[in-house]
Amino acid sequence: MPTRLIRDGILTSDTICQLKWPEEVFYHRLLLVADDYGLYDARASILRARLYPNQLDLVSNRDIEKWHQVCVQLGLVKVYESDGHAYGQIAKYGQQYKSIPKFPLPPWADPTEYRPKPRKKKQSAKVRNASSRSVTKRHLDDIYHYEENTLLSESTKESTADAVPPPPPPAPTHSIPTSEDEVARLMRNMPGLMLTESEIITCACCFFNDSAAREWRNAKGCPILKWEPAARSYAMRWQANAHSAPTSGRRSTSSPTSTRQGCNDPNDYD
Repeated sequence: MPTRLIRDGILTSDTICQLKWPEEVFYHRLLLVADDYGLYDARASILRARLYPNQLDLVSNRDIEKWHQVCVQLGLVKVYESDGHAYGQIAKYGQQYKSIPKFPLPPWADPTEYRPKPRKKKQSAKVRNASSRSVTKRHLDDIYHYEENTLLSESTKESTADAVPPPPPPAPTHSIPTSEDEVARLMRNMPGLMLTESEIITCACCFFNDSAAREWRNAKGCPILKWEPAARSYAMRWQANAHSAPTSGRRSTSSPTSTRQGCNDPNDYD
């Protein structure tokens, strides 16, 4: 429950003095449960549970309705309905707006006024002391040098405004094989690659098609600057997958689909 400010004017108020003791206690407790805008749920059962949590056996809903009606007649609170429920607002509540309203706004309210006010940033002691110091010769020299440097920088900008900007650096280019045959020729000359001619053609075709589908980019989205190392790495993985496959079953080295395993591995293009 937030902290509420209760001013001493309540002691000399003629309206408050018209309340009886139970009614005044009810009003004082009501000041503590309303939100920042004085809004509260005006149902008797809700007020009874919130205002008298430890005295439910001593206070009834009928007592709440009677005391609340007296406050309404004296103009201390206003009541209204929203979505079939009764709500109230304390008149002249005068609290600081720190949060948004917790209950529906009354029909007489201006929505623009029911907003939390921004807090002012407090100045630190260091800033306050710096602003309160007297202006010395050193400060004047600093101001003079600052203005002089500012004028120099502005004149430099004006002199360079008409200069032709330097051309942008050339974008890195990357080589792309012209066809699948060029990839196959590279793989045939690879030392240590022990694939048959049909497997080389199939491997070269898969590499070319996969790379074209990726727009010749690696798994990280960067352009492949040199396709030859990527093709060699692709072929070596193809050979490893083909030789590690079983001789019978779903995966077979004699089947093109078995050698196709791993061709979409993102690491093929690193």
